[in-house]
Amino acid sequence: MEFPNEILNLIVSQGLDSCRTTVAWSQISKGFRNVITEYLGIIVVYDGDVSHNDPQDVSEYEALMADRNTIYLITDHVQYSDLDRFLYRYKNLLVVVRSNRSYSDVLASVFYAISQKCIEGTNLCVVYRTSLSFLSKLYFRELSLYQSKIRLCELHVIGNSLRSDDEMCDINTLFERTYIQNLRSLYSLDVQTPTQKLISKDLRVIKLLNFLEFNKKSSDFFSDCPNLKVIESMKYPTAVNEKDGVFRLPKCDFITLTNYVDGPHYPKIDGTRIYETLTLVPSLRSLDNQFSNLFFPNLKTLALRLNDSGTHQIGFHNSFFPKLRSLVCGSCIVSWSDISAAKSNLESIKVTLTSIEQLRWLQSCPQEIERLFITAPKSQLVHFPFANIFEESQLNFQHVEIEINHLWQCYLLQKVVIPSATHISSLKVVLDECSLIESMLSTEFPMSRWGLNCDDDFIVFNIPYVDHFTLIGTDSFKHTGSSKMLKSEEVSAPIISPHQGSTNMFYDADVTKEGAYAVSPSAFRRNSLAGADSRTARRQSAILFSGGTSERPRTSFSSVSASSVASTNSKEEHAFQGENVAFIFSEGCPEVLTTNIRALESSLFSWKETSSRIIHMLEVQVDGVSMANYSEPKGISNFLSVLVQEIINILKYPYDLRLPDVTVENLRVLIDLHQLNLQLPEKGRHTVPHQIQTLLSRRGFNLDVLTSMEEANYYILVKF
Repeated sequence: MEFPNEILNLIVSQGLDSCRTTVAWSQISKGFRNVITEYLGIIVVYDGDVSHNDPQDVSEYEALMADRNTIYLITDHVQYSDLDRFLYRYKNLLVVVRSNRSYSDVLASVFYAISQKCIEGTNLCVVYRTSLSFLSKLYFRELSLYQSKIRLCELHVIGNSLRSDDEMCDINTLFERTYIQNLRSLYSLDVQTPTQKLISKDLRVIKLLNFLEFNKKSSDFFSDCPNLKVIESMKYPTAVNEKDGVFRLPKCDFITLTNYVDGPHYPKIDGTRIYETLTLVPSLRSLDNQFSNLFFPNLKTLALRLNDSGTHQIGFHNSFFPKLRSLVCGSCIVSWSDISAAKSNLESIKVTLTSIEQLRWLQSCPQEIERLFITAPKSQLVHFPFANIFEESQLNFQHVEIEINHLWQCYLLQKVVIPSATHISSLKVVLDECSLIESMLSTEFPMSRWGLNCDDDFIVFNIPYVDHFTLIGTDSFKHTGSSKMLKSEEVSAPIISPHQGSTNMFYDADVTKEGAYAVSPSAFRRNSLAGADSRTARRQSAILFSGGTSERPRTSFSSVSASSVASTNSKEEHAFQGENVAFIFSEGCPEVLTTNIRALESSLFSWKETSSRIIHMLEVQVDGVSMANYSEPKGISNFLSVLVQEIINILKYPYDLRLPDVTVENLRVLIDLHQLNLQLPEKGRHTVPHQIQTLLSRRGFNLDVLTSMEEANYYILVKF
């Protein structure tokens, strides 16, 4: 059956409220294209320098444009009189904006003029292309005031796929349908009504979500966003327009519910489609909160985010977390009976451990929890609970991880964690040396008050035997400027080591050249914090090696420890010189030692108290590169090139200088792609290890790159 052309033309003219439908009609025949140009007015707005637009910006709407139905505006000098005359001619408008500005008052004025001068009952579609991945809700504020006059049909927001930094787009769902392309995250999203549509295959993160209306359709609002993974902030639901009184959260992996206040009646929260982490953030004035009616049958991690300056008693009533395995509670204390009533069987718990009450709570745990993470408090602590109970307590956990960025964490490691070593098979220390130095400089307590085990310039940790010991160095200050100086301005430092051939399989002859080692990063940061200018700090941080021995003054345990940093600072300048912490293995080497280059440079290992100095597996983690710093389309290839260089640096590192007189039987380079911000589809998980192995082979390193642990002397392990 064929329709007459008159009917088809009428159908085309009545379907101009959809950009994609209009484009599809225009591609069928020239006749339909003529109908479109007769009834559709197109306003093209150039906002900023057009020459710097997204290289992929090839407009698919050019087929709809003709001289008679198109007007071009440049925000640097807008002719509003021409715009007014154009608006009177069309009841269907398509506004195409090409912008490379962060915010434009003139662009907001253009939308204001459109809302003022357009015909009653106008159908409006907007295509907004931004090379900066920026969009302000203020652009459409005037349009929202004239919705009785204008039908807001579609909004297409097209970002810059070549950008890798955070997108800054605020979207208010004023339009019936909102399409998002080339944007992985939204800074904020205000949902006016769940009956509207949001469509995007690229969207993965929403930083701030606000539902202005809650009803049954709210949970399905993101049904056309199949790759949405994270909602970083959403107000705790307070009311539901449904008979069952249940609010069903949208499908995602991670969600944070904020502004919870005790007292008001909250609906039952159905989190069936939350598969990873729920974070609960009560209001700032909250102390002890009692949550209820939380139904999360697939949840793996529950996190509580409150002020760490005090201890909070938290309860969960009539809640259901059968698959919950991890509890992140900061300074909170959660009722063990509530956890059991929620059918939870925890495997790990993460705390700050800043109170006696929390220590007793951990000791009273009725479940056999394997992993304990002791994290650094987010807020600055004023009072520290020095008490004998900390020195007399035992923690019954097989795997313990602790962050060291303050003297308090040093106290916990020495007085609580290490004495519990009989129960520990794996101990991990994450050392932030810059923050630790700042803590040393700013503490109001004398060092004797802390009761730490010190030897001259060092805080000493006597590590008993554990199967697996991990020391990872981090830097919260991220002195990128200092790092660049260290790379560009080297200091002559001849290096000769008698153990080079045996301890470094991939020894490079270039290592012995002058300037191969410029300065110690730890010493440079310490000297900088102590007030020295960059030149003085760099000169005082020069590494001076001679035959693999140390030129620094020896301590009681440094006679066995080679390679340290010669410092010319006096003790009056700083209470701690050279490296600041030392790890003494008193009962034998661990079977597996995991570390990174920063940790090797920031700390000192001593093996003098152990007769067996054999490490079965030395595992060195790659952490000097991040995918977040690279843009498509060549982002992954550039990332892999830098990653391979980091691997080579690890292979060439002179371990005999930091691990003197220690025999390493096996070396494994660990690449955690998730930690390096590289998210790969299933297909990429097979190709990336092969690419790494190929690049290494071209550089002369014929090593296996594996995705599972295997018995081999030297290989590279990739974790996803």
